[in-house]
Amino acid sequence: MTSAISNVNLQVFSLLKALTEASKASQLVMEEANKEKVSSDKSATLDKTAKDEAFETTINMLG
Repeated sequence: MTSAISNVNLQVFSLLKALTEASKASQLVMEEANKEKVSSDKSATLDKTAKDEAFETTINMLG
């Protein structure tokens, strides 16, 4: 039982770590978009790309 709880805790920790990294990546993409003053369409595309990458990272972390 303790092993199962430990495994769940590890998975939750890994998920939170992946979400934190994805959030940082998304923030960096948005900061870059603001620096370059891209059009709203381009900014939306960059935001979607960052969210897609965050989702993929999360899925990969879950195994």
